[in-house]
Formats: sequence, C-alpha cells, structure tokens
Amino acid sequence: MRFRTSLLILLVGSIVPAAAQTYPAPPAKYHVDLRYKIAAEQNQRVRDYKALMAALAKLGFEADPREDADLDQFDASAERLAGTIPAAQAKGLLDIAAIRTSLLRDSATPLPDNAKAPVQLRIRIASGLGLAEQRTLHEQVVAQLGRIGFTEQTAYAHAGYSLVRGALPAGRVPDLLRDLRDQPSGWFFSEIPRDQLNLPLRDIMPVRQVEVLKDVDFGTAVAPPAALPPAIASTKYSLDLAAYLAEPGAAAKSLRVELIMAEPLPEGARVFRELLRLRVPKVAMEGVFGNFVVLRLPNAGDLVKIAEIPAVRTIRLPRMASAQPGGTEGDLAAALRSGNVAALHAAGYRGAGARVVVLATEFAGPLPAGAKLVDLTAELSPTIEPAPAGLASRGGETARAVKAAAPDAQLVLVRIDPIAVHQLISVAKAVLGDATTSVALVSRGDELIAESERLNIRRELVQDEYRKAFADLSDDEKPAKRRLDATAAFKALEADEKVFKAKYDRLTKLRTDLTELKGAQVIVNMLVWEDGYAHDGLSETSQLLEARLTPIPTRSGLRERKLPTVPVWVQAGSTSAGSVWAGAFVDGDGNGAMEFGPKPANGWTGELNFLTTLGADGKPVDRLPAGAKIRLSIQWREPRDPDTELSGLASFPMTLKLLRQIDPTGAATASDDFAVVASSFGQPTRIQRTFTSAVYEQTMEIAIPADGRYALRVEGKLATHTLAATNRQTFELHPRIYATYTGGPVQGRLAFATHAPAASGVAIPGDARAAITVGIGGGLNGSGPGILLGRKPDLLVKGLESPASATGVVAGTVACLTEAGVHANVVLRLLVPKAGESLSVPNEWIQSLPAKTADRR
Repeated sequence: MRFRTSLLILLVGSIVPAAAQTYPAPPAKYHVDLRYKIAAEQNQRVRDYKALMAALAKLGFEADPREDADLDQFDASAERLAGTIPAAQAKGLLDIAAIRTSLLRDSATPLPDNAKAPVQLRIRIASGLGLAEQRTLHEQVVAQLGRIGFTEQTAYAHAGYSLVRGALPAGRVPDLLRDLRDQPSGWFFSEIPRDQLNLPLRDIMPVRQVEVLKDVDFGTAVAPPAALPPAIASTKYSLDLAAYLAEPGAAAKSLRVELIMAEPLPEGARVFRELLRLRVPKVAMEGVFGNFVVLRLPNAGDLVKIAEIPAVRTIRLPRMASAQPGGTEGDLAAALRSGNVAALHAAGYRGAGARVVVLATEFAGPLPAGAKLVDLTAELSPTIEPAPAGLASRGGETARAVKAAAPDAQLVLVRIDPIAVHQLISVAKAVLGDATTSVALVSRGDELIAESERLNIRRELVQDEYRKAFADLSDDEKPAKRRLDATAAFKALEADEKVFKAKYDRLTKLRTDLTELKGAQVIVNMLVWEDGYAHDGLSETSQLLEARLTPIPTRSGLRERKLPTVPVWVQAGSTSAGSVWAGAFVDGDGNGAMEFGPKPANGWTGELNFLTTLGADGKPVDRLPAGAKIRLSIQWREPRDPDTELSGLASFPMTLKLLRQIDPTGAATASDDFAVVASSFGQPTRIQRTFTSAVYEQTMEIAIPADGRYALRVEGKLATHTLAATNRQTFELHPRIYATYTGGPVQGRLAFATHAPAASGVAIPGDARAAITVGIGGGLNGSGPGILLGRKPDLLVKGLESPASATGVVAGTVACLTEAGVHANVVLRLLVPKAGESLSVPNEWIQSLPAKTADRR
C-alpha cells in the first residue's frame, strides 16, 4: 500500500489542479475586510501605501468612509482596511503582495449577531508546495482552526489542498484576519508559541482569503443504535443485531443468530453444544461450518448468556443470499442447438441414469414431471414444517432448463433457506454419502426425544388420574366433573401425541430424503452470497467444494476410470454487476481516504462513489428514495503474523461513510457540499482466520433519511496498536464492497454509479475452483478481489440472459456427459475450450461416441 502511494507522489510531483467544480453565482459585490503589512520607514511607507490603494482601486475596491482614513499612510501600526469589491475581482486580492489576508462576505448579509452561530466558510490557504508538503500544511491548518472551534466538511474539492471548507462560530470569524499561527491566544501569548509549531506551518503565513458562504442545512447524522438495557446488552453484538434487540418486545421473541467463533469448531461441535445448553437449556444449534455457529433461541434476551462465552467473538443476524435478477427464460431449444447439446441428444445421450440435485429457495411454475421435492427448510423449524415463501430464486426455471438439456435425467429439487448457507454443506455431504447427520436434524431429534420423555411422563399421570376418576362412577357433581376432566386430559394427550407422531414422521422422511441424495452426479445451486463470508475461495462452503468435489488429476484415462467419481457442482454466477466494487486500496495523496478509481471527468475526486438505483429495465435513477433501507459492507484480507498478532483486531481498520450531496446542481450551494448521513461504528468483525491471514468485514445499515443523491466514502489507516505500524511494515489490501437494498419503498437494485468494475469477483460459492460457475453477459467476473489471475465464470450459455436458465442448461449438459461416461476431470475442458467462453460440446467428440438407440437407452 505504501509502495503504491509513493509511486503516485512521484508521478504527480506537484499540486494537481482541481476539476471543474460547480458553485452558486456569487453576489455582485463582496464586503471585504483586509489585513495588510507595510514594513518600511515613513517615506517609503507612504509610497507603498499609495501603491496598495492604487492596486485596490484598479480592482474596483471602494473603502468604507472613515474620519481618519487619510492618516493610515503615516501610521506604522495601521493594517486594516474595509470596503466593497466586485465579486469578479476578489481573486485579484491574492496577487497584491502587501495583503496578508482578506475576508469576503455578501455586502447585503452581515455576520450573525449570535457569536456561537456556525458560519460556513471557504478558506484559501498558502500554496505552491509539493503535494506531500501541501497536504501536511492543509492538515496543520485544519488542526489549528479546530483550536478555535472550526469544523471541517467532508469530501469537498480542496484544489490540491489549497482550500479548506467548514464552519466556524460567528464570533471567531473576524479572528481569521489575524495570523492563524498565533491563535488561540491568551492575554499576552499564543497558546502554542510559533517556534514550537511544526514545519511547514511554522514558516508560512497560512490563511490568505476567507469567503463567508450562505448558510447550509446539513441535517443531522444518523446516530448509532441506542444502548440496550444492561440485562441484555453485550459488546459482542453486531450493529444490526443490536438495532433489532432495541425494538420493543424483540428480546422476548424467538430469534436465529450466527456466532462467529475465535477458532473453527469440529464437525458436530458436541462439546460446545453441551456448553450452550448449560447456559440456555432450550437453545437449538442448527448449523456449524468452520468458525460459524447458527443458533435458534426461544427468547432473544438469553443471548447475553451466550455472549459471555470467551470463545464467542461476535454475534450477528444471519446473512441472506442475494437475489439473482435476470432476463426471461429465453429460447432453450435455440440455446441447446448453439451449445451443440441437441447433437448430443440426437446421438442418444439424454441424461439417462443421471440424478441432478437442484438447490434453490423456491420452485415456482410448472415443474418437470417426475421431479422429487425435498424441503430442507423444515429442518430449521421446531415443528419440522416448511418455511413460508421467501427470497425468490427462480428454481422452477432452473429445473425446467435442466430437464430440457437432460430429458431422461432424474431431478431432485431441494428447497434451501436463504439465510442458511450451511444447508449447502449438508446437501454436498449427503450427496457424497457422508454419514454425519446435519446439525439441525440432530437438534430436531434431540427436541423430539425430550418431548417424547415429557409425553411419556404425562401419559403415566393422565392414565393414573383416569383410573382414579373412573373408580367412582357415582352421579355426584364432584366425581362426575373429575371424570369429565380426566377424559378431556386423555383426549388432549392423544391429540398432542398425534402432533408428535406427525413431527416424528416428517423428521424421519427428511432424514431419508437426505440419505437418498447419495450418489447424485450433478448438483446445481442457484443461491449466492455477496457478503458476510470470506471471498477468494476461503469460505467454508468453497473450501468444502475444493476438498471434496475436486477430481483427482491423473496422467491417463485408464487410471482416471478406476478412481471414484465425484459429483459436479454447477454454480450460478453473480448478476450483481454494478452493486459490487473491488480493487486495491489506493490512497495516492495520503489523506486516509480510499480512491475508488481515477477522478471522473465531471467530478473533482476519485474518493467518492455515488449510488444509484437500477430499475428492472436497467436504467439508473441517481436519487435514493427516503425510507429505503440499505446495507453497505466492505471486506478485506490482511496478512498476519501468528506469533505476534494476538489481539485479533484489524491492523488496517476501514470506516464506511454515507454522504448526501446537498445540491447536485450547485445552484443554491456548492456541489461539493456533503452532509455525513451515517458512518460505520466500532471495530471490524474478523469473520475468518487462517495461519497467515485474517479476513475482516465492516458493515453499515441505514434507512435513507431524505430523498437525494448519496455517495460512499471509505477511510482507513494503519492502526497504531499493531506491530505493523511499529515496524513500518507494508502490505497491499484489496477490499470488496457490496451495496444492497434491504427494504423500504424501492423498486430495483442498489448500485454504484461512478466506479463499479465488473472484475470484482463472483459471489460465494462460485469462487471455488471446483465449481463450474455459469455466468451471463454483463455479470461479475474474477475469482475474488485477492486472486488477480483467477478466471470466473467458467462459461456462458449463448442466447440466454437468465442465470437460472443458463445454469440449468449447463447442469443438464453435464448429466448427458455423465451418461456418456465422461469423468468429472474432463467435464469442463469438454464443455468449453477456454474459460469465459460459451458452452460448446465438440462435434468431433460427439461423432466418436457409440450411437444409442431408444432400446439401448
């Protein structure tokens, strides 16, 4: 990172002139207060003073009348002038050597009477230094101004660090005519003696010209969530979880959460499961993958007990899979012809004997005949019932495309919960024949065992009471009522046992359905995750695909046929192009703000990435609507030394800032006036750790407070607590940022309008090398922000714009190749000659296959 910064400084070398910036029309005349300096003996002073007044007159300056104004030319202590000047000539004051500082304001608008009222200012400081030294002077001036109550604005056009923009209390504005180096001052001396100031401020008179601007309403920044009651509060909660728990009544509701552990847990995590039950007896563990644990609590207020476990680093709400927008299903027959799959069918290879498992959140529309549906969302319910409809992933469209490409293949449609990434792992293990039952099914089984024990005890009590009640058959009121109550209790018991039997049957069937997935040849997955888990193929899901689904390479086809086959994972690529930015963290001017890219032609900085809404027609709308809920997340990977980095804190923490442009047109206020609407808070979350690196994520969720144009700014610097800062170590970072709507009155997709490179890396688990990732034109590409040479997606399907259809066609084609005896090692090489090109089964290879008649099939 430091190498990149140094290179930019060498290339620039001096102050870069700012891009054209839009400002409101100035008033016709400014009222100007001047401080000048004439250091000469009396005769020379008179000549210099007359030269000063002549230069001012040439600019159109008209002095305010004063009785003793004519004596200033003789008075060596005189240094102030006041008057009016045409706005067009105000800049000329900087060219008059005798003028030290000028203060400009609209001649018709005096300063506020309230000395504490903030006054908006644009301050021009001394310039002409090299870029690095000019930036240092700028920082020193801002710090010195801060001592007298100045508040700097964010993301303004600083014109090569020669302008400062912000607000100062009205009572301190006239003080800017004095030398800033001597402020603030006491009765006789300045607070910091000038000789103790750092260079270059010590030797340069900093403030040259001050312009008083119109008052600007910046609004109020969105505050972080209010502190939770101590009984349920914890510093380990993520901001989204803390915000949820702050809602009235939320602490008493059932809640599913993700724990991020300090270290990965072993499969099943039996010991940790028992530890959880000791603290919260009714907690249910539903998933364990790597250092993530998914829990369901009947009472969210019990989270504080789990947060007390030292191994738990963070507790957050589960991350939902990203929606996969796309075009219409398209002409499947034409796509099969262009990919030469139709010729494969003509040769008799139509997927017979192959089983294809389709993973999606919903399966809408007419489904292929004979397709079997397994609803895995039921394992996450205490009643073992399917979850209501949620995120639409067009699974039915995928199933129809698979059937079109492999008409004779058997389809198993598995419905996945969109916030349960661990279910992908459960399905993959089931297909591989792993005897380990999913963690959720273990929890459901444990719950049924406990419920069975309760019902057995209850049956003994009910039967005993029933016998005693019917031992007295008299018609007296009390015995009769006792018999009625005993009968009702018996019927209630039978009803509850019937419900229990239905739950047990559903659990048994679900276990059987998962077991029967063993041996499937193809798995096609439509779910993707853009954030929340480690990219670059480091997520637990991607790692499982690498470890268990990567074919063993061989030197000969004979050896290859002797190896056990592995299923082929066909993965939908990411269609979030525009909503993702990834690249190197570049801070060319060293101000702590990341540059998303080069300065746009119509802008003044590369440090802002404006947001837009992409409608269903793909047309952008540059204003975000009030009330829309958005989430911004940034993820990056840092190198770490396992012997020294023990704190687990990020070495280079990054902060997200959401800014609202006050007036994009620049008619009322300058177009570089921004209000800081929200900022990410707290330390980044470490979501994964390897022996030599750690992956961190910082998020921000907010409801847009007002309709307007918004931009993202990312700030970051090396943390002082790290040994990297002490040892002056250098490293490069490649963050990945994802923007999405999470609710509110909005139709469309949140995207970046200024910088949105397509090569930002496909979503999880498409970044796994073992997966055949299917993309569409205009989708994301690349294996991840930190894998610069990785190629993803692996192939496209010509003529199909819908990821659901394209992925289904590829999965069906793989099923046909399976029937032809193609080993998983060569499937991808056979389907596409070069990564990133369109599906094409070689015609020469098809002709070499033995023809299969319907009888032989």
